Amino acid sequence: MQDHASRRENGYLYTPSLTAFGITHPILQVHVSQARDVLWAMEEGAACAGLSAVVGEIYGAPAVLDFTATKRLAMRAEASGVPLFLLRSGDPGVLSAARARWRVSSLPSKLHPHDNRSPGAPKWDVDLFRTRGRTPGRWVAQYDPGIARAADRLSLVSRVDAGTLDAGDQPIPERSER
Repeated sequence: MQDHASRRENGYLYTPSLTAFGITHPILQVHVSQARDVLWAMEEGAACAGLSAVVGEIYGAPAVLDFTATKRLAMRAEASGVPLFLLRSGDPGVLSAARARWRVSSLPSKLHPHDNRSPGAPKWDVDLFRTRGRTPGRWVAQYDPGIARAADRLSLVSRVDAGTLDAGDQPIPERSER
């Protein structure tokens, strides 16, 4: 589910690319105009036991996306057992009742092994900064097409500022919490 602002800012989901990650089940996409409609569709999706997961995307911090709305989503997911994922791009960091809060941002890729002028495999800074029942942490996620396709997963490595850097890696700048 995506609101209009998310589609304008981030684009549509390119479903053919999902097969590279081993996702072959049908994908139901819901495109709505307002954030309140995304929240409603997510709640309804969580009540449907036939779904594997529900992913919603909202841009910014609209007034309807308050603590109460996120609490309702968390409670619905726990009651139904259907995982809910709310992607919030352009979010200034408002309160949320989410059981785990992540920040994901892109990092410069390593050089392509066969062409120094081409980008290499993508990398992301993954920061679990609020969680219940787990220890927060920060990792670098890397996609290696050979390994990931066979194992159907991303590889996580320790924070680059915790040890030595490989050639081509850049340190992750520290972020301050608000």
